[in-house]
Amino acid sequence: MFLTKYTTKTPQFGWNREFDKVFEDFDNIFKPLEINPKKEIKVNVVDNKKDYTVEALLPGLDKDKISIEYNQNKLTITYKNSEEKEDKKYLRKEFKSEQFTRTVILPNDVDLEQASAEYKDGVLTLIAPKTKCKKQKIDIK
Repeated sequence: MFLTKYTTKTPQFGWNREFDKVFEDFDNIFKPLEINPKKEIKVNVVDNKKDYTVEALLPGLDKDKISIEYNQNKLTITYKNSEEKEDKKYLRKEFKSEQFTRTVILPNDVDLEQASAEYKDGVLTLIAPKTKCKKQKIDIK
């Protein structure tokens, strides 16, 4: 009796292996149809000489439902679409409320008071200038 990569407890021979093989083939057929229910915000963070640019891909979303927060070097982009109560009788309903968040850590030298954000063509672009404070060397006594 020997074991394969498909199983760790059942032997390679016998009806158990053939039965497992049928379900492996079945899974391979439907694997491309899987839908990932977790929404992820894809971001690019660019370190320019004078500022940081954060680009977030948010196609087809209402810009009024997007929020940006910055706290302790963490930039958080949140989208929240709450479902409105309506007196409609749906035969089929695939639109629902959804919320997703993405957090990126930026360096310490961000000047948030001068930051600006723009949402255009499904891309949220945040430009945060760097502060002018330089790193100082501290002497050890």
